[in-house]
Order: sequence, then structure tokens, then C-alpha cells
Amino acid sequence: MPEKVQPKEYVNINIPLPEGCSYPDKLVIFHTNDHHGSFYEQVTGPGVKEGGLARQMTFIESQKEIHRQESRCPAFLTLSAGDVMSGDVAVDILQNEPDYSAMNIMGFNATVIGNHDVDYGIGVLNRLIKNVIEFPVLSANAFVPSKKPTDAGYHPYASYAIITMGGMKMALVGLTSDQTGPNDLLEEDKGKIDFEKPTKTMDRLIPQIRTEHDDVDSIAVLGHLGHKSDSFTHSSDVALGSAGDIDFIIDAHDHKLSKEPMIIQKDGETYPTVIVESGSKGMYVGTLVYTVRDGARLNQPLANGTPSYDYRVTKMTSDIEKHPEIVALEGKYKSDPRVKRLFDVVIEDNERLFEGSRSVTSKQTTRL
Repeated sequence: MPEKVQPKEYVNINIPLPEGCSYPDKLVIFHTNDHHGSFYEQVTGPGVKEGGLARQMTFIESQKEIHRQESRCPAFLTLSAGDVMSGDVAVDILQNEPDYSAMNIMGFNATVIGNHDVDYGIGVLNRLIKNVIEFPVLSANAFVPSKKPTDAGYHPYASYAIITMGGMKMALVGLTSDQTGPNDLLEEDKGKIDFEKPTKTMDRLIPQIRTEHDDVDSIAVLGHLGHKSDSFTHSSDVALGSAGDIDFIIDAHDHKLSKEPMIIQKDGETYPTVIVESGSKGMYVGTLVYTVRDGARLNQPLANGTPSYDYRVTKMTSDIEKHPEIVALEGKYKSDPRVKRLFDVVIEDNERLFEGSRSVTSKQTTRL
């Protein structure tokens, strides 16, 4: 039976505030999802290169500086909603160590296990968590089944993080798609781990958080759930099932680009749940910004009736400079013999299309 990788049910994350601040006046959440090994920039047109973690770091750092100038007491979170792994052969060959190493430098605060983060096996993921990843990897609904009918098994990963930002506390719950067990686990891992229905997990966890952490101001979800119309659980199901309790869901799985947040509000509930998602393949960074007031719910409207949040997604275009720290890391991994032989291969001119877009390859075989 696999050991507990993060043995505590929850982890503590402390977000420092500027000197002299006891409570944030603004909460800025940068988020990415469905990264799929997009460590390097991508060619998106003739002579055009976009995306990549080097541009993401430049963008996030520049935005932090802007918010520091606009607000006296901003708090920052940088989150990944999963599927960091699997998608680029130059990174996959190193089992996505380059991506996680860059995310350490970028200051990511947490991620959640996505269904493709188990593509190389649970053992590889656990090795990365122990030896490479320097921030919490969450999944409240992951569990190791017990062979005894009277034993419920155990949760091998941290279920949630308690994030302290001065006098403000937030519980961030990680939820993985329940399709992961039947659809994505390697055959050798089936029976060793599974993923409970997320709504069932939240039915158990929200009362527990409220009881054990009665000073928590907000509950949020870092979810690899998506909006697909199938038999599995999705972010809107979680929002409706936990109506009034969840302030926001940073979502993933279906590669949706949220130009506007999805707002879920059940009849009779005072406050909605905000759901956002930022595309895929390292091309966008989402920014969810809350005006924070001590004693008020995050989604409680401002005094003039306007929403307490603002949201935008930003494409990592070629005019955003690549951050030198990540560029140096790119050089390190490109010089790895396992990777170098891939970059040294020259493909001759070919008039036949190498089709690699997800919308096509998910439905049919292509030459690529």
C-alpha cells in the first residue's frame, strides 16, 4: 500500500504582507491550468513565439509591482489547477522536472493533482512531490482503498491548505476529477489509489473545516474538474452542492478560457461562487483580484453594489520579455543529453501538414 506522501490532512501556507499591514486590502490570485509540459515557448506563427514559463514569470512579477503601487496591503497567491505534466516530449522525457523546478522559482503556492499528472504512474508523481516540488500538492478526494470492509482507507495527499495573510485566513481545498480513477490511472496503479466523488468529499470536509478552523474567513477550491457534460463531477456541481460556502473555484480540465467568470448562485443563497479557468499550454495567466474588507465575505458586493472582484486573462505574447532566471533554467535542461538529442534533430521542409491541435488530435489520428 502506498505511503502517505504528505501525511497531514492540511498544510499551512503563510503569505507575508507589506510592512505595517495586519490585514490585506487586496487579494490578487494568479492562476494557470492544464500546462501540459509547456515549459518552453511555442511557435504560434511564422517567426512568432509565445507562451512558456519564462514569460509567465515576467508577467506575474510585473503585475505584483503594479498592485503594490496601487494598494498599501496587497496579498498575492500563485496557483496551478493541475495537469502540469504530459504534453511536450522535450519535457516529458525528464518527467516534467523542468516545469516544477521553474514553478518553484516563480513562487507557486499550491497545485492540485490533475488527471494527467498520473500519466507516468503514481510512483513518478510521488517522487516529484518528495524530491522536486517545493509547494503543496493537494487532492482531498484522493484515497488509498483499504482491503478491510470496516476501514475507509486513508488520504495520501494533503486535502487542503490553510492560507494565512496577516489577520485573514482562507482554506483552499484541492479536488481532482473523479474520472481519473477509471480513465487515467495506469493499470498497475488501479486499486492502489482512487478518487472519490468531489461533492461527497466537500459534504464531509466543509463542516470539518468550519469546526476545526473556526477563524477561517473564506473557503475556496483549487479544482481539476472542468465543465464537461458527462457523468463525472464538475466545478458547477461542487459550487451548487456547497452553495454559500465556497467563494471561488480555480478550475481546469477542459482547457476553457474564461474571458468572464462563471457565476453560480443557488436560489436563496446570499453570495455566489466565482469560477475561473485560464485556457491551456502555458499561453495564458488568469488574474482574479478581490477588494478585501475585514469581516466581509470575499464575494460580498461593495458599498455601491458593484462586485468585489475583477477578472482578466492575459495571453503570454511575444512582446513579454522572458525572465532571465527561467531562461537560465531552459539552458540547463536543453543541455541535458536526453533532451539535447531532440533539439539537434533537423526536420527537412515538408509540405504535408503536421496537425497537433487538441481539437483535432482528440478526435482522430494525425501524421504528427
